[in-house]
Amino acid sequence: MSSLTSPSSNYILSVKTNRYTFDWQTFIADLQAGITDSNPYIFQGYVEDDEVTTNGIVNKTHYSQFTHGDKNIFGDDPVLGIFPNAGRPAQSINTYTYTDTGTVASSVTPVDRSQLSTLLTPNQIFTNSQLDIIFSTIPADQRVTKVTGVPRIYSTGPDEFKGDQYQGGWCKVKNGEIIVRTSRAGQPLSNTFLNIQNRSVATPETSCAREVDGIRLSRVEDRPLRIFQGIYEYIFPTPTQCWEWFNMDSRDGNTFYNNRYARDLAGDTSGQAKRILSIETLYGAFDDQYSQWVGWTNPDVNGPRKSSSDDFIQTYDGKSVYSMHNLLGE
Repeated sequence: MSSLTSPSSNYILSVKTNRYTFDWQTFIADLQAGITDSNPYIFQGYVEDDEVTTNGIVNKTHYSQFTHGDKNIFGDDPVLGIFPNAGRPAQSINTYTYTDTGTVASSVTPVDRSQLSTLLTPNQIFTNSQLDIIFSTIPADQRVTKVTGVPRIYSTGPDEFKGDQYQGGWCKVKNGEIIVRTSRAGQPLSNTFLNIQNRSVATPETSCAREVDGIRLSRVEDRPLRIFQGIYEYIFPTPTQCWEWFNMDSRDGNTFYNNRYARDLAGDTSGQAKRILSIETLYGAFDDQYSQWVGWTNPDVNGPRKSSSDDFIQTYDGKSVYSMHNLLGE
């Protein structure tokens, strides 16, 4: 009997990113109407790409390079929050203290999640218990050598009958290997029967392929690690807006927003920021028995900002915050 390793042959990141922009006009209108909890981030659109990275190699460095979606709305913004890019860390979730110069108060080491090691290391993406579900038939001490990506998807299911209807597919996983079933709920399946169905224990790659809309696929499918991002853009008010809305002159307005947002959240002390991007990044994958989805999980929650004494800083826990010195399209 032949087998096919249950992990995909390559470690690939597939990313879908939604973009939202803070709407100042709505916020001011709400404020003037006495609505104090206004938080009007307006959905702008999305982009999506199935192979942003492959085995640690970055294929798409900017959202505008993604295959699908509203690419123009992302301008020249680099892909952020997943791997180091454009001189920026993979994550930006530290807290800072300031005297004459800024220093890091509490930090975590950024993790390049395009690297397979981060999939295998507990708490860098998934917890120990989540990894035990995703790679249920590969012991933890064997994953470094056996796991090359997230589990493949194949024709399988519970090995049982419901009435006279068999609930499982043609294959199962055992010891990290996909194999063709030779029995159903204890009843043997002959080679003759398998051959009539154009399946064989010798060809799991094709025999274990799923059927989609009644049509059998050509082979078992490799799968990527799925990533979903929400990007929230907060553009600082212009000098005119600072004066009109808050009675602040241009210098005071620039100083306030650069200090409170760019400096306190992203560690940028330059005073040159025009906006910030706060990015929530979620991860998910099917388990190797193709029985459940594990995710969406955010490994950046409960980070340094969680224990901050500043309520404002706490609200950004779990989001990577980046200071941007340009407006979109500049």
